[in-house]
Amino acid sequence: MARDIRTLRYHQEMEHIGVRSHIHGLRLDGRLEPRINSQGMVGQAKARKAASMILKIMQEGRIAG
Repeated sequence: MARDIRTLRYHQEMEHIGVRSHIHGLRLDGRLEPRINSQGMVGQAKARKAASMILKIMQEGRIAG
């Protein structure tokens, strides 16, 4: 039973880290606007803008992240 709890906690931590790493990978500026030139997500400005809007809502505490 204890092993199952540790496994569950590990997976929850990994999911949390995964969300954060994707947010940092968006290459947003200080105003959470997508940078024109960024590593990994060159272009896709509309998708990065949408993700930044979700990030803003999360930071305001209106949805859980």
